[in-house]
Amino acid sequence: MNAKGNALFLILIAVALFAALSYAITQSGRGGGGIDREKAEIAAAQIVQFAGLLENAVQKLQILNGCSDTELNFDNTVYTGYTNGSLDSPCSLFHPSGAGLTMPDFRESLGYGNALGLTYISGSNSVDGVGSTCGTATCVDLVMLVRFVDTNSTSPVLCNSINQKLGIESPTVPVDTNNNIHVGTAFTGTYTATANILDTGNLLLGQHSGCFKESAAGNYFFYHVLKAR
Repeated sequence: MNAKGNALFLILIAVALFAALSYAITQSGRGGGGIDREKAEIAAAQIVQFAGLLENAVQKLQILNGCSDTELNFDNTVYTGYTNGSLDSPCSLFHPSGAGLTMPDFRESLGYGNALGLTYISGSNSVDGVGSTCGTATCVDLVMLVRFVDTNSTSPVLCNSINQKLGIESPTVPVDTNNNIHVGTAFTGTYTATANILDTGNLLLGQHSGCFKESAAGNYFFYHVLKAR
């Protein structure tokens, strides 16, 4: 009797395990994007966290080290062209003499191998409703940009994930109306009035941080105002 009971018990366990395995396989096959969404959540958190960290570091250098808007040095080991004075300057974001940060390479965490995922520090963009808006270099903000963001325009999961974390609720990604985002010039202390970030639905109006689509080229951008001017 015990042998029969044990056999029945083992059969029930086998049936339960088979059912669980079947369910797992079925779930993993639905949508085909579970891993992508998970990666997007992680990448969104990393990008938003670093942007906030960099903004705090800018404030620290300006308050404690007396660095002006033009003295900030973003020279780093990942991207070239950001030299603004000596590397060991007290106004360097990525050197122990200054803020001592490490520049991340989001191309690695996103699995990109080219311009997608590149990080830019720009003195040629401004955000409507943030700081002053005057149309001249005096009112241009210091902005961090990450260009990617989503290669799949029909389902921009990373851009949506970023905006959700920032409290920007929209069924679609905001589209920049001016379509002149400027990322070609690395910030080396000079501000130039080139681009103005604003979307048709005003979802980004006054937002220090967000993700949007460039209307013509179809690129997606994350932006974060490091210094409102």
